[in-house]
Amino acid sequence: MPPVLIVQHMARGFAEGFARWISEATGHPTTVAVDRSPTARGAVYIAADDRYLGIDASLRLVVSDAPQVGLFRPSGNYLFESMARSLGPRARGVVLTGMGDDGADGAATLRRSGGRVAAQDEATSVVYGMPKAAAQRGGADVTLPLLEIPAWLCGQSEV
Repeated sequence: MPPVLIVQHMARGFAEGFARWISEATGHPTTVAVDRSPTARGAVYIAADDRYLGIDASLRLVVSDAPQVGLFRPSGNYLFESMARSLGPRARGVVLTGMGDDGADGAATLRRSGGRVAAQDEATSVVYGMPKAAAQRGGADVTLPLLEIPAWLCGQSEV
């Protein structure tokens, strides 16, 4: 499994606990991202409190406190745009349930670079804002129920 980078909008102070929960729930080593750290296959990296998370061409993490653009930091747009620049067609992204439109423009950028993006479907989303915005802006190759997304990510889906 390639490295997984997660941007989750949450209150300050919850990233460490979220990382522990992901690790316990999945069995994959999960840490809060540290700038310039190399990534490892099978590892999961969580965006740090109030920091952007991205990746560079050498598969090192980019953690930035650049000025906030829009409503969110961390931001799905920032992550997807870094993936588009650094990985292009080697990248796969996912936009899951959430309010607003964070990730929609970045997902479209990732798709234009040759990367692939899945958006969670309305039926399995608690709040369909972010996946809907991604699909409407051309940022989703497919729209899938939540439980079908892991197979798609691993290339085991016919979609």
